[in-house]
Amino acid sequence: MEKSRRVLLAVSSLTGGGAERVVTLWAGELAELGYDVAIFVLNRREREYPVSPKVAILSAAPTHEEYLALGYFQRFRVIRGILRTFSPDYVISFLYNAQLWMMLTSVGLGIRRVETLRINPWEMEKSMGRISRILWRLCFRTSHAIILQTPSQAGWLSGRQRKKSVVIPNPVAAEYLQGEGCKVGPVVRNFVAAGRLCEQKNYGMMIEGFAAVAKSHPDLRLRIFGSGEREYVHTLKEHICRLGMEQQITLEGRSLAMMEEYDKSDAFLMTSDYEGLPNALIEAMARCLVAISTDCLTGPADLIDNRVNGYLVALGDAEALARTIESVLEMSVEERGRMSQLARQKIGEFCAPERSVCKLQELMEGRRNESHKKM
Repeated sequence: MEKSRRVLLAVSSLTGGGAERVVTLWAGELAELGYDVAIFVLNRREREYPVSPKVAILSAAPTHEEYLALGYFQRFRVIRGILRTFSPDYVISFLYNAQLWMMLTSVGLGIRRVETLRINPWEMEKSMGRISRILWRLCFRTSHAIILQTPSQAGWLSGRQRKKSVVIPNPVAAEYLQGEGCKVGPVVRNFVAAGRLCEQKNYGMMIEGFAAVAKSHPDLRLRIFGSGEREYVHTLKEHICRLGMEQQITLEGRSLAMMEEYDKSDAFLMTSDYEGLPNALIEAMARCLVAISTDCLTGPADLIDNRVNGYLVALGDAEALARTIESVLEMSVEERGRMSQLARQKIGEFCAPERSVCKLQELMEGRRNESHKKM
């Protein structure tokens, strides 16, 4: 049976979060396997994730401002025209806006839509209005297949939807598993965090927990990488100042060289209230950092075996975070070295890019074969 050759991965933009990073990794891996791959974005932006030269980037508008200037009917016509022209066998959609537009504009074109869950769906629905929830549910109900990041996400799906779902963990970029990773030094001084600066990530808990320890350890540093809404960033800066931590906790902004930043660090912190399968945690563990994360639904517990290859702490518990940071400071070099190697081993087994894209390929080819059998 001839392979399905054309694949379109759809996402709102190529800046910012973990979903966008997965899009670029999957696109590149599929292109290397001989697929004709393109990425669709609503509009282009500055500081996009790098994309393989073998992958085309298609957009509804060249800039965010020009996209906003389009009326809804204009957007529909432009996006449907892109789908007609590229004519993909499969569209794999990420996040609500792209998922909704792909569902609406692909009607009648014979395109197989694959929806992905990139976050805790129960929490996602809480942030939506009634109409948005109905439309988002419809995306999954009318799809050909559904990709989950973790088995626990299946609980959000109906029985029929679970039958067409498959778990494919986020891939980690191959370079994160190469080389030595961070060096295990004699003492722990440098902590790092990365992710979108937003309430979901609960940086307030992180700042409080770290500050409780750092007050008696003036050599400790926490660098937080990421961008977010100006008002929220201002709130975090004020929080840091109130605690007198301006010299020990810094907001570094977004970086396109996070692997180098991880390698300068000793330990990684994540205090999210909810996640999907967090790419920042995956990448930090791949670089052999000792990781401390909240045990939120979903994601961290799929990666961290508590006190074996990292640490899990209760949601919102800054005191528990502080105690765990103290535990990391007290670990011997041998203990940290063993934990960091087990962390990398876990990511290598669970999130290897070739394993991830192989599952994706099996999903597409399996579905294609099934559709031919029914004809």
